Amino acid sequence: MKIFKAWNHPKDINRIKANLLNGSKISSVERRFSTQEFNELKSIAKAQLKARTFFSKGYKLMLNSSDLRFATPEIIGDYRAERIFNELGRVKVVDLFSGVGLQTISFAKKLKHVLSVEIDKRKFLYSEKNMRTFGLRNVTLINGNVFSDEVFSRVKEFRPEVIFADPQRKEFGDRSDEEELIVRIYTKFSEVTENMIIEVPPYINLKSLRKKLPKFEAEFLSVDFNLRRLTLYFGDLRRFRTSAVSLPSMAYTGSDGCVNKLAEVDSPRKFLFELDEALTMSKVFNCLFKGAELLDCGRKAILTSDNFIEGVDSAFFQAYEVLFFKDFEDEFDEEILKKLNAFNFKYVVLKQGFNSHTYWSVRKHYESELGNNANKIAYLFKVKDKLVLCQLVNPISN
Repeated sequence: MKIFKAWNHPKDINRIKANLLNGSKISSVERRFSTQEFNELKSIAKAQLKARTFFSKGYKLMLNSSDLRFATPEIIGDYRAERIFNELGRVKVVDLFSGVGLQTISFAKKLKHVLSVEIDKRKFLYSEKNMRTFGLRNVTLINGNVFSDEVFSRVKEFRPEVIFADPQRKEFGDRSDEEELIVRIYTKFSEVTENMIIEVPPYINLKSLRKKLPKFEAEFLSVDFNLRRLTLYFGDLRRFRTSAVSLPSMAYTGSDGCVNKLAEVDSPRKFLFELDEALTMSKVFNCLFKGAELLDCGRKAILTSDNFIEGVDSAFFQAYEVLFFKDFEDEFDEEILKKLNAFNFKYVVLKQGFNSHTYWSVRKHYESELGNNANKIAYLFKVKDKLVLCQLVNPISN
């Protein structure tokens, strides 16, 4: 199939970006291309505009909206490269299922040489352009099937110290074969090196995988407190059984197994602690927060205690002082409103437990009833059928 060479039309892509930003005319661009070609250029334009948030040269990257959806953000790619460098030094790495090459770019910036393998011809050609955009010369690109004998021979000849794999996940439908694919990747390429890294879906059954694979570290990674990746580390890259890392702080913690389980309570104590989602999903928090109790275990666990937590990296949690709580009756509560005014708050941020569909209407309702107070911000949680009014605590001051 003939590949449309979208990279040959940067000016047209820029014109479409201008249209998306300020509504300038692009009819002359649209007339010069087929519908399929124009749609690809428009998709690239949209992706480049969004990619500015995630990549240092996102405005120039060759990728479309679908590529961006599955791409590894630069902050995550750079972290992985840094972790490999810290463990093994400036080594050679293979990047399997490399897509348009964004993880490859992070590896190449930090490590010795990268062999990148992608079966999709369009993605392969886009990745070639992306390597040039970043001026990288220590990358070898292969357009081929990672399970073919030819690619496997090239990987063995390359003699990498690390092999990384990020097979594309399904958007919908049956996912029962994803575990089989992970096992297949490890079984085949561990013949080359045991130092493997495999990105897996966050919903994967780790207990089942541990029965089929040798020891690995399951690393839950978050960006700005929200879980973004689950990655398995094998061989010399394995540090713990389970770990959590929080970006951009680079905070990292792990455990080889924790029998402790925090007691659950129905009412908050003096402090609330909202945990990073990676820490919640990894369950490592059970080993770290001595003396705390579990108030809620949603996507971000809420712990509570009469004493401020010490000895835990503050990058993994946000601390709040509890000012008042009551049984939940409605998202907008007159008694809560009275307390907000009594404590001289001007703004109220609705936290865990509130309906996302009514978030702004409820928040605006509260704030419209508050006086002309100082720029103080209150935080309101709905946990265990209670409304909990809090103010932020600076961990450094405790």
